[in-house]
Amino acid sequence: MQVNTAKYPADVLNVFQAAGDVDVAVAFVSAPGIDLIRPDLLRKLEAGDRVRILIDLEAGATDPTALWDLVTLHFQFPANLLLKAYVPDAGILHSKAYISKSGNDATLITGSANLSRAALEENVEHGVRLVGDHREQVMAEAVAEFERLWNSQHAFQIDTEAARLYEIYAGLRRISSARSQRRSRGSWRELITHLEQIPVTAFDWPSARTAFIIGAITARGYIDPDSYQISVRLGFRANAYKNGRVAVLNESFVASDVLPTIPQTIANSAIRVLPNCAVTIENMRVNLDFQDDLDTFQTIAALFAPRADCDSFYLPTGLSGAADSVVAEFVRGFAMASALLTDATSMPGNSVTGLPGQMVVWLRPKQRNLRLYDQLDAIITRRLHITVYHHRRGDRDPHLKLLCEEFQEIGFGVEWWDRLLNAGAQHNQELFPQN
Repeated sequence: MQVNTAKYPADVLNVFQAAGDVDVAVAFVSAPGIDLIRPDLLRKLEAGDRVRILIDLEAGATDPTALWDLVTLHFQFPANLLLKAYVPDAGILHSKAYISKSGNDATLITGSANLSRAALEENVEHGVRLVGDHREQVMAEAVAEFERLWNSQHAFQIDTEAARLYEIYAGLRRISSARSQRRSRGSWRELITHLEQIPVTAFDWPSARTAFIIGAITARGYIDPDSYQISVRLGFRANAYKNGRVAVLNESFVASDVLPTIPQTIANSAIRVLPNCAVTIENMRVNLDFQDDLDTFQTIAALFAPRADCDSFYLPTGLSGAADSVVAEFVRGFAMASALLTDATSMPGNSVTGLPGQMVVWLRPKQRNLRLYDQLDAIITRRLHITVYHHRRGDRDPHLKLLCEEFQEIGFGVEWWDRLLNAGAQHNQELFPQN
């Protein structure tokens, strides 16, 4: 067996350039790291070789963008690129191992470098490169250890929902406050619940799994007990936006192009948690037909009884006592169905001095539904500790204004909308750095 000091990044790139299958076990991956190996990875996948990547998620160091990149590649090459998260009962996956196998030949690189450009090109890292027959003792033990981890009960497939839940968790981990750390623990539990793929035989409320669609129903829902249907009637219209564009500062999108993603996102959420419900989209309206799942319809309707639509809804039964992660997902769903983002001076703003206002997310309960407005205000402030500002003219048109940089902790979960949110947050932080 040949043993050499590992040369980064050349030796790692050689693993992906050589013929044969590749196994990787690392503590984290970054988007620049994926960019570094992408050309060789694509050639390998197109050639029909198998690549398995096992990573840690609990430490929150894996870049959500990198995870989304890998998930996207998995869907392009579902049989060739396999992704798993390793979640032990204690500790984290701290491995840094790259293994290639072709016939009896094998290469193992192990040391201190994770799959990131910083580790492979910038940092001072140390490792060894072993080349030889995969049946030799050291190599055989390394291969067997990867197989043991990959096939362990602690290794879980990573799908799009896992990537979304991880993005929420990682965002909370990055915010250095005790409040966010407490909330991140709740987000981690929700991610684990998904990864474990616990079978759900009934609509499980209250849970973060179902809170998003319940939030959307609360904001814009109409319940028809005679037909066993619920519709979410969205109020977004392309012609309502100035110059037909949805814009915040320098971020701008054609309204007619991006607005259809909102009902599609809500419909996708419903499909995931309501497998026996027929979900259809009609322009900016999402229809949920429960003809084949009357029990779930009754369960959801009971959350709002005796009210039948968002003109008179209160917050759904059970939300106030639910975990913070449930409340966060509920607010995200509510925001998806009802929210606006300001694109001009808003709050506080001063027309006399000309001082610019902060960018905010406007949550808009149905006009005149002041009870829902007050309840939503209270639960966001008390449970999520997000600053809420009031906007009310007389007894109509209530709004809740949430600072973009605080709402970032929740996010919309739609790429273009989150880009607008980030632009507003950056604007606010430049105006008031203490925020």
